[in-house]
Amino acid sequence: MRIKLDENMPHALVKFLESAGHDVATVQEEGLSGADERRWIIDCE
Repeated sequence: MRIKLDENMPHALVKFLESAGHDVATVQEEGLSGADERRWIIDCE
């Protein structure tokens, strides 16, 4: 499963989900910190 995590989620959650086999991206990694959620939706499609 592909998951995008909000900037308020702890980094430990990223590691946990990756260790369970998920493809995890964070808004920080993708340069979306502080972006409007509509931008997230466009980015996820």
